[in-house]
Amino acid sequence: MSTPLRLVQDALGAVWGEAGGHPVVRHYGDSPAEYQVVRTAAGLADRLDRARIRLWGKDPVRMVQGLITNDLAGASPERGVYAALLTPKGRTLAELRAFRRESEVLLDLPREALAGTTEHLRKFVPPMFARWADASDEVGCLGVYGPRSSQMLGSLLGETPALEEDERHDATWADQPLLVVGTRDAGGEDGYDLFAPVSVLPGLWDALLAAGAK
Repeated sequence: MSTPLRLVQDALGAVWGEAGGHPVVRHYGDSPAEYQVVRTAAGLADRLDRARIRLWGKDPVRMVQGLITNDLAGASPERGVYAALLTPKGRTLAELRAFRRESEVLLDLPREALAGTTEHLRKFVPPMFARWADASDEVGCLGVYGPRSSQMLGSLLGETPALEEDERHDATWADQPLLVVGTRDAGGEDGYDLFAPVSVLPGLWDALLAAGAK
């Protein structure tokens, strides 16, 4: 299975693995040096280990609300929620983030949990209230992590959104929508996850490198 950045990653010496049947980059040949970049500067990652699901229709927020452990309906539109997706018996299917985006909901979850999550949605989300689709091949995610990530993002966007964890900011890049989400996913370091159309990922990757990410 190919990815939009496969040739770029291979040229950088990517060592590939697999997550949920999908290729993911494990490292670029020097894991200790890559770790130090995240601790001291700004590291760039193609989050192939994550999957995205879109829900839309009459009431996607209410449909998601009934399946997860956090209060998506009561959360500010500027903030996503971190939650567990549970079966009726309380078994955890996935730990995920849910974001309200105008008339739809975007779920970001581990790729290993995608199959179980889609099967659960198929059973418990009535199409008359919401429809859903695996959007992993439509919406990609690049992560920028480290103490200089805010400075680097400001250089790219012309603004530096001050975001707490799971707080979101809508921006544009190359006339395309860009969802910027604050995260501490990389060992507690400040960082951002950038959700964008897959078609712009190669250009966005190059722009982030030019802005100082490594």
